[in-house]
Amino acid sequence: MYKSLKHRTGSSRPLGRWNNRIRAVFRGLLLLVALFSAGSEKVVAEESERDGELYWVKAPVTSVFADIYDDSERVTQVLCGEAVRVWGETEDNQFKEVTVSNQYREMEGYPGWIYSCYLTPDYCNNGNEVDLSGQPVLYPWKLNASASKPKQVMLIKPQVNVYERPDGQKVTTVLFASSVLALAESECHVNAAGQAYWQVLLPGRPGRFFIKKDEAVTETLPACAEDVLATAKLFKGSPYLWGGLSCHGIDCSGLVYVSCKLHGLIVPRDADQQFSVGIPLSRDELCPGDLVFFGKNEENVWHVGFYLGNGLFWDSSGKNGVGISSLDEPKRFRSFLGGRRYFEE
Repeated sequence: MYKSLKHRTGSSRPLGRWNNRIRAVFRGLLLLVALFSAGSEKVVAEESERDGELYWVKAPVTSVFADIYDDSERVTQVLCGEAVRVWGETEDNQFKEVTVSNQYREMEGYPGWIYSCYLTPDYCNNGNEVDLSGQPVLYPWKLNASASKPKQVMLIKPQVNVYERPDGQKVTTVLFASSVLALAESECHVNAAGQAYWQVLLPGRPGRFFIKKDEAVTETLPACAEDVLATAKLFKGSPYLWGGLSCHGIDCSGLVYVSCKLHGLIVPRDADQQFSVGIPLSRDELCPGDLVFFGKNEENVWHVGFYLGNGLFWDSSGKNGVGISSLDEPKRFRSFLGGRRYFEE
């Protein structure tokens, strides 16, 4: 069990994830029982169940909770078009037990519970689930451009309008940076006014929808530390939200996760595991775009931000939301653990 959620904000509230661990152990025991007491067909069935069923998020953003109770804490969020693996559900089907495939926390992904109404098993976006190798790693990735699968776009602005028609008039929903959507057509639609739009498919919704061309890309952004920092700055003024991943609310490690994903690198979801990867740096070795970490010690990391230079860094904090902080603030100075470099200079 994780000791606390201090890898986010310094709070010592317990994660309350024993249930997830117990379920994982139980699934393993079921497989062992099948191996020793059943024929090969049953064993294959058990192994198939252990893979989980693939679903996609159809809401613009939805929260993942540690448990199903009213006071359960939000541990992360998932954006529209992102894949999750479903392992079970409550008797009333109000919640599904999931792991978020592309957010590393445990071997199978980030565990938790999502409201069932925000998920759909029907979507043609099969190329956006990555294999995180069952351990905290820096995972280079790219959008699916295979001829045998739908091409994809990734949203690059903090908030993007989705239109019913390619005229920029009627907004049907808003989506958020790093959402990955399937393309209905590989070429842009250009309207009579010369404005270009991507035609996209949305999970759980029939028909085609339209996104302005300059607000989405078919290839991940350049993998450069200063470019990643520039992307993080687009979230200026966004409020802090524990477990958040959008401009409507984002936490410190979420800002790192989304910014790196946009530039072709999947990183661990939480600050403690973000600290465990990358090239270690002292304060004197920091360059703009490197990460700076804070905590009690290496086993108890609770904050992260992007280094700006001159002792300043860019972060999402509970006090100010997304903006500038200083390494020389008394709290930050005392708790500074070091830096990490994810992108080569």
